[in-house]
Amino acid sequence: MNPMRIFVIARRNPSRPQEDFAKHSVAEVKTAFGFVAEGLVREIYSMADGGGAILVCEAESADSARAQLSRLPFCQNGLLDLELIPVVGYRGFHMASEGALT
Repeated sequence: MNPMRIFVIARRNPSRPQEDFAKHSVAEVKTAFGFVAEGLVREIYSMADGGGAILVCEAESADSARAQLSRLPFCQNGLLDLELIPVVGYRGFHMASEGALT
């Protein structure tokens, strides 16, 4: 089975103080780099407003990705909420390849 591409919106819990995040920052970064090395996380971006991150993941399923991402220290400590969005290639490209746009 080919891996599924999944966009992940990882939002920081705004009710938690910055000190809670600071306590787990080093472990969070190490875990994230591990996910990149394993191939789970293909791309990762910080939100410009500091409210979290956007990840592009590849996994067998959204449930599998969620299970793996739940190992993030921020998730384990209630600091991060994850929204997983499975995606497929843009359907319009299929139409173009069939000549429907000419």
